Amino acid sequence: MLNIFLEYIEGCPDTGKLASLKQVFASGEALPVQQVKRFSRLLNSRYGTRLYNLYGPTEAAIDVSYFDCPEGQEVNTVPIGKPIDNIKLYILDKNNVPQPIGVPGELHISGVGLARGYLNKPELTAEKFVPNPFKAVDSVQCTIYSEKSNESINLEGIHKDNNCILSIVNCKLASNDCQLSTVNCKLYKTGDLARWLPDGNIEYLGRLDHQVKIRGFRIELGEVEAQLLKHENVKEALVVSKTNVKDDSYLCAYIVSDMELTVQELREHMQKELPEYMIPSYFIQLENLPLSQNGKVDRKALPEPDSSTKTGVAYTAPDSEVERQLAEVWKEVLLIDRIGVDDDFFEIGGNSLYTVKLRLQMEKIGLKIDTADIFKHKTIKKMASLFSMDGGDNTVNDNGHVMYIPIDKVEEKEYYPLSASQLRMFIQYQMDKDGISNNMNHAFKMNMEFDRDRLKEAVEKLIERHETLRASFELLDGQPVQRIHRNIEFNLEYQELHGTTEDVDRIIHEFIRPFDLSKPPLFRLKLVKLNSPGAAPVYFLIEDRHHIICDGISDTILIRELNDIYEGKPLPEVKVQYKDYIAWEEKQLQGNGLQEKKQFWLEHLKGALPVLNLPADYPRPPVFNAAGDTVRVYLDRAAADGLHNLASKNGVTLYAVFLAAYNLLLSKYSGQDDIIVGAPIAARNHADIYNTIGIFMNMLALRSHPSSEKSLSEFLKETGDNFLKAIKNQDYPFVQLVEELSIQRDISRNAVYDVMLTLQNFNMGDIEADGMDISRYYYRLKSVQCDINLVIFETGEGFHFEINYYSGLFKRETIERFGNHFLNALKAILSNPQAKLCEIDILSEGEKKQILFDFNNTKAEYQRDKTIHQLFEEQVEGTPDDNAVIFEDSCMTYRELNEKANRLARVLRSNGIGRDSIVAMMVERSMEMSIGLMAVLKAGGAYLPVSPEYPQDRIAYMLEDSGARILLTQNTIDNVQLTIDNEKPIKIIDLKDQNIYNGDGSNLDIINMPTDLAYVIYTSGSTGKPKGAMIEHRSLVNRLNWMQKKYPIGKGDVILQKTPYTFDVSVWELFWWSLQGASVCFLIPGGEKDPVEIIKAIEKQNVTT
Repeated sequence: MLNIFLEYIEGCPDTGKLASLKQVFASGEALPVQQVKRFSRLLNSRYGTRLYNLYGPTEAAIDVSYFDCPEGQEVNTVPIGKPIDNIKLYILDKNNVPQPIGVPGELHISGVGLARGYLNKPELTAEKFVPNPFKAVDSVQCTIYSEKSNESINLEGIHKDNNCILSIVNCKLASNDCQLSTVNCKLYKTGDLARWLPDGNIEYLGRLDHQVKIRGFRIELGEVEAQLLKHENVKEALVVSKTNVKDDSYLCAYIVSDMELTVQELREHMQKELPEYMIPSYFIQLENLPLSQNGKVDRKALPEPDSSTKTGVAYTAPDSEVERQLAEVWKEVLLIDRIGVDDDFFEIGGNSLYTVKLRLQMEKIGLKIDTADIFKHKTIKKMASLFSMDGGDNTVNDNGHVMYIPIDKVEEKEYYPLSASQLRMFIQYQMDKDGISNNMNHAFKMNMEFDRDRLKEAVEKLIERHETLRASFELLDGQPVQRIHRNIEFNLEYQELHGTTEDVDRIIHEFIRPFDLSKPPLFRLKLVKLNSPGAAPVYFLIEDRHHIICDGISDTILIRELNDIYEGKPLPEVKVQYKDYIAWEEKQLQGNGLQEKKQFWLEHLKGALPVLNLPADYPRPPVFNAAGDTVRVYLDRAAADGLHNLASKNGVTLYAVFLAAYNLLLSKYSGQDDIIVGAPIAARNHADIYNTIGIFMNMLALRSHPSSEKSLSEFLKETGDNFLKAIKNQDYPFVQLVEELSIQRDISRNAVYDVMLTLQNFNMGDIEADGMDISRYYYRLKSVQCDINLVIFETGEGFHFEINYYSGLFKRETIERFGNHFLNALKAILSNPQAKLCEIDILSEGEKKQILFDFNNTKAEYQRDKTIHQLFEEQVEGTPDDNAVIFEDSCMTYRELNEKANRLARVLRSNGIGRDSIVAMMVERSMEMSIGLMAVLKAGGAYLPVSPEYPQDRIAYMLEDSGARILLTQNTIDNVQLTIDNEKPIKIIDLKDQNIYNGDGSNLDIINMPTDLAYVIYTSGSTGKPKGAMIEHRSLVNRLNWMQKKYPIGKGDVILQKTPYTFDVSVWELFWWSLQGASVCFLIPGGEKDPVEIIKAIEKQNVTT
């Protein structure tokens, strides 16, 4: 509704009519950033009108959180804000454990605002209103009210075993005169996905039931909608998940815009920030999103996508035979009746999954194509051009047995093939030649003078000794090859500086730069001399190598040999060069010994592969760019020894312990129990290559299932067993495995895994050389190979963890928390290995205090002993002759409203209405609506709003379910079947009948307590039947008391009542004014859908809120 209002204002030449408007409250739907910016431009900048974002379900007295939208600032996100008075908010995982800052979970609510439950639905109430596990820290408030004296005694409750235990001393009230009310004893499960922000605000992420899986990827529809709304011409957006006739899931986007937007334009916009799997297959443009009667989007009324979806491309029929064949295949894959040769495969519903289906279907008719070519040739016309000649078959020989074969030297030649590990690096290089994600770099600090010439000579001897240091790589006839150069020129870079280690860090980051694999050497060294005032010079040796020529153990060999050569020590002969190993490896791969290992990995990774969805600070860039940073955390020696003992006691490796803790943490962060972690493994499985320089490394895709009910010890053993099986089958090349799995390349992330765990168990520590003290120098690595790589080093002091992370996704403070949570997970494993995974708490005591107490420090006084109508009557005493209600050209004073409501209330009481009696109301906005609402409360009852536009079946169900025996209506509303059965007919009272206002107009005796019902509002139910949320007076009083303190109104203010009263947002519009001496202006029925009527009412009645 706000969007329609703003849209009209933007096109309205005379907006001076809105000058009286001081504040606007948005509630009921997520508030997009674009609307806030639009509001600021159209209203805030002109008249100072403020916009406030409120959030709350019907089950919690209208709203439970608030966010004051900034004025004149650039807005990046619109949180739902912080909890209001006497409300506590919790974000919990599926095991009711608090989530850390930044980690999504289900939003739970406790406090004064909670509904009593659902009317006549005890099972559903028990399901949604659950015991509050935080009552012990929540200071349960309890109140006993006396019916006879209408007095209250406030007590403090303590929590034990999810029950409220009260200690009452000298309470003389008879038990049948008292009603016990507990606050904070329950949590309401909202079903909303949210996360804490560092400043204590909460970010709404969407409904849990709007989280979908598309092709194995878990997608939050709100994220896709948010990207659509960033398009300058998109006014509204909704994304839904649908299923076609073949049960394939896909996304369909519905947009509202003043301009006609093509699919191509929208796809290009989405591709700027979202990966391919998150881009909708269909975009459908509508004049308006269909709305239900409560103002929310009616998803059932959305049109289905079809082949007429506009792409901006004219239809051209297939011409050649190949084009016709391709068109038929496309139709079968995409389930579309008509496809032109210029239609883009991805704009008419194609996605990465469909590319596989397309490739397979094309092969059936003899048209062979690579998946990559489908992405390059996205139309039938372009694709048909590929088939002017036949392609060849690719065959793989899986026969033979892998045997141990000694590594022999190979003959000298101009070019050599690549190893499987080198091939993986070469492919990654071809995809990102300007990247540094596969650079390996280290720095060493030397505290004494260093002989530069002697160092250069030692490096040159290393280059002569190891052929791979003289290698270059290129494509020859389309195949990657490497050359071993006889001689290369090496330059030892040198720089002197006056400064600090911060300057050294800057130099290191400038030194690390991309390599051209065709130009050796593929490593570089730099010596930096740091001169600091009053201190001896310090040297730093920086090395940067491409991973294609070495691995971590190679680094250790090089440093050791460099040290020996520098000191003049003799070195043994290198028996095997890397090119010799490649030939040996090739023979191994040609045998059938790897067949069993291949089957292991195919079984290990069968089915849909999980995609890890860690909570990120930024949208995932459409192309992985390797920009990274590093955070370090440490574990002391005592804890490190404990981990060694734990591994030994359980018969598992130390790596398995770290892997179990890592998976536990990833599961806590993602909510997933199927996780794949990449593990680099040293593949030096032959004695001849122990001292050979090269890349002897494979990647293992370790799949784990950290389900919440497993114990730590059980999961640790399972992890250890699986790791040993993986090690047993480590020889199968990861590159070939990816091909076997037919994984579609997503250039926004890694294939198979998004996180890595690396245990550096080779020695890169301190070195002794000619009496010099050489130690490793730690700096922040600025590149990354995946989303997160957790690297573990063990030193004499304990464990040193480097968390290398993708800075395109995460903020530094997020990863700092992640690192501390990893330490907490390790400590939990040590302290209680028998605990279930769901019982492990990764939060520190400081975080718990912040989330449970500091963010929820909302305790405040309110009129806890009063009802709404009592407070209204007090206001009548103060402003009896001020205008209370305005409707069209009529108005009614506080005195007149009070007296008419009193007379009607007596009629209701005479008809049996008392405490907690439910009175149905079927009225339109009018004077009578306000009289009827107040009269029901004064009589002691609770009002039930029913829309005259509801279907007959829904009306009948609500009346029967609620037990209402009186219906307040207007003579303009008829043709409604109101009798449930012959025995219990509903009494109809016409609010237009003046005879009901002839009685006593004085205030009635107060029979209510604050814990009595004020209203019941029915909301949609999952069973198809609506459910009635029961809200008590105290909940509404607290809510309105908070609103008055935060956004005060008073005499002269006018609230515009525009929200249908069947929607809970209407409640503050209906009552807030009546407690503060302000006025309410009822918009004409149906006017909420017409911006003209809204603006007319604002101008005419000087509406302020």
